[in-house]
Amino acid sequence: MLWKLDSEDPDEPRFFFVREQTTVDEYRALLAGKTPGYGWLGAMERLTCASDSGAWCMYCEPNNEIAVIGFRQVADARRYSSAMARVHATRFEDATREPPLSYGFSERALSREWRDEFLREYARAL
Repeated sequence: MLWKLDSEDPDEPRFFFVREQTTVDEYRALLAGKTPGYGWLGAMERLTCASDSGAWCMYCEPNNEIAVIGFRQVADARRYSSAMARVHATRFEDATREPPLSYGFSERALSREWRDEFLREYARAL
């Protein structure tokens, strides 16, 4: 399921199930939207999606060029490693090493306390 968290058009669908039967035209219609500039491609602030089995979920901010994916099981991270490599995904602890992957992960943008707490809560050895 794809879920658009921000919307300015009250008639726009907020979520969309991608199934094996989903056609290219259905998906393109969702991305384009009913009103020009308000479709998922034209006005996407925050997006989340999850697998139907609950194996993974993702939160994405396209305008900030950042996404976070979480896996229920360590084996799932390994299972999707090829797809993750295609989009240049990296583990949080790697993104925050010196030099950081981007400004958003630098100590100027991300306090040491926040980073350390995040690592304590979410990072696990794969």
